Amino acid sequence: MAEIQARMEALRPQRQEDQFSPSPLSGNIGKGSFTPMDPFGSGLDVQPGPAPRDLRPIIEQAASEAGIEADLLEAMTAIESGFNARAVSPKGALGLTQLMPQTAKTLGITDPLDPIANLRGGARYMAQMLRRYGDVRTALAAYNAGPGNVDRYNGVPPFPETRNHIERVMGYLEALKGR
Repeated sequence: MAEIQARMEALRPQRQEDQFSPSPLSGNIGKGSFTPMDPFGSGLDVQPGPAPRDLRPIIEQAASEAGIEADLLEAMTAIESGFNARAVSPKGALGLTQLMPQTAKTLGITDPLDPIANLRGGARYMAQMLRRYGDVRTALAAYNAGPGNVDRYNGVPPFPETRNHIERVMGYLEALKGR
């Protein structure tokens, strides 16, 4: 019980001004306040910046293990959480790659707020969606809206939230490839 209370306390914002800005990971992986996410699916209420230097090797390792591009995982993480390991969405998605608790559980992730486990889980889940749908845009739609919605609409669902999410990730990915 004490462990659960300590984790809950760690999720509470320390100061009001921290509540709406991503917390950097440098020297503090897994520490800091949470960032409520935009309920309309843009993932952030601020423009994402480049991945913190100490996070890039973890992104590369997780992507390599899952068999996906590191730039894709970085773009997803930027848009999903702004590189905030403590991010929690209004729908309950958690951590850097915004895994839903049930998805995390299915992937064997016991602590979705652990940044390394979260990145590995997000990379594995995206790899599953890429294998299932065969292209990045549809896989991103499934990652965002769920594979059931992609199947129901036989492709990218007509949800503005999902379409906006895909465009933001693809735009970030394009910028990464141009660096």
